[in-house]
Amino acid sequence: MNDIRRRLRIILENASRIEIGETVKVTICDKSVEAKVDSGAEISSIHATGIKVIGSELNATILGNTMTFEDYSKRNIKNPNGEEERYVVELNLELKGKSFKEDFTLTNREHMEYDVIIGKNVLKDNFSIVI
Repeated sequence: MNDIRRRLRIILENASRIEIGETVKVTICDKSVEAKVDSGAEISSIHATGIKVIGSELNATILGNTMTFEDYSKRNIKNPNGEEERYVVELNLELKGKSFKEDFTLTNREHMEYDVIIGKNVLKDNFSIVI
């Protein structure tokens, strides 16, 4: 009986989630881009260049838009090359008709296939990945 209840709970929890694939179209920083969905990434990531702190503000060019942030933090991120410290900012994101304000790490992704990685912080209670 407990196994049936557990399975029913899982089905009900997933019923309200929107299904997405390995890639998904998102609107972020006034741009519509194809993003890679990464269920192993704790936090989402976005392509940024010219990342500099001037006084108390963080300046960065994100997807071609120069932006300034007063609220930002740093976070250690594990990647295939080890660990690196990245700046984290909050960005508005639209995905599958839902709008979010979520944290993104800033990193130069110019040699990567996707400018945006959608991680667990966006996926959490909202989406199910269908492969």
